[in-house]
Amino acid sequence: MIAAVPHPGAQPVLFPGKFQGIFSRVRARYAPLLEEARATLRALPVPSAVREYYTYGVLEHAQPSFMLLPLMYLIMAEHAGGITPRHRRYLPWYMLAMELVAVLDDTVDHTPFRSGRMTYPRRFGESSAASFSGFLMSTLFRKTAETEPVLLPLVADLFEQLCALQTWENHSRYPETSPEVLSRWLQYHYDAVAPAIAQAFNGALTLHGLEPIPHEVCTRFGDLMQDVDDIVNFLEQREEEGENDDLKMGIVTQMLLATVRADGSAQEALEALWRPYRALPLVSQEAFSVGLAHCHQRTRGEYQRMAELLLRQGLPVALRKVLADAEACVEATPESLRPCMRDMVQAFVNRLHLFGLPSLVPAPRLD
Repeated sequence: MIAAVPHPGAQPVLFPGKFQGIFSRVRARYAPLLEEARATLRALPVPSAVREYYTYGVLEHAQPSFMLLPLMYLIMAEHAGGITPRHRRYLPWYMLAMELVAVLDDTVDHTPFRSGRMTYPRRFGESSAASFSGFLMSTLFRKTAETEPVLLPLVADLFEQLCALQTWENHSRYPETSPEVLSRWLQYHYDAVAPAIAQAFNGALTLHGLEPIPHEVCTRFGDLMQDVDDIVNFLEQREEEGENDDLKMGIVTQMLLATVRADGSAQEALEALWRPYRALPLVSQEAFSVGLAHCHQRTRGEYQRMAELLLRQGLPVALRKVLADAEACVEATPESLRPCMRDMVQAFVNRLHLFGLPSLVPAPRLD
């Protein structure tokens, strides 16, 4: 691997501590590359009019947003032939893409905090987030065109799909509670993730001049990532860290769908929980947050009932799906890349070990 030159005075990159395995093993090798990329982002000649917002939204947090995806890009590049100057040259703009995803995601989800830090839309408002996202997107496309125009289709696919589905999701919270409607909602939820996986894996392969990975790998990995995140959101009680609770936010998860399918009383219980939330105003984050807190107070009993049902009925089903997707993802990967794919999916499965969950499902057969 080509050695990176550390940026003088750069703040060390903070790695996600709860994902171990391969993400922990590559830390020493990849940290200099990530720091080099962050130095490029710091040196970007941003107009003075937007410098304050760029600093807060992109530079000031030690852990880059959605950092696992740039790590997956580097892991795939390394195992497909080595991390080349082309991979390093594009890394800053891939990381910028993930910062843009974070601003979009936090705005649509009305998320007040991310990793213990106030999100951009909560700090500066949703109107600022909309225009700032436009600035980041134009910068991202310009820099992609300048450095690796061959990756423009992947970037376009990512944001075309993500922005379309986030627009839909913003207007589709607290849907009808029938299994059919919840199933369609969940599929859209999954569909928003796969293009980001494709950008990570196929971006790395494209810069090696290699064929893209099978589409099934991206969809299975996307489902796996989303389900793990949803399970963690449910079990970790992220509200205590200033983040949102998916069930209270009207987001459909595999756990929720499985619960409604398995328990005849669950649909009625879910309807009782979500009914007050459907009147929440979407005109601003402030108005939404005030109404959200009021609904939380009114529905404590209904929430506890649904949480108990999810724990008993939905969680085991979601765990089995995680393991099935992990195995299918590895099996669909070309043989030469299976070792690194196995390591990556295993790291996501192992994320759930912190809750002692393997006793609820068959042991993973990935090693």
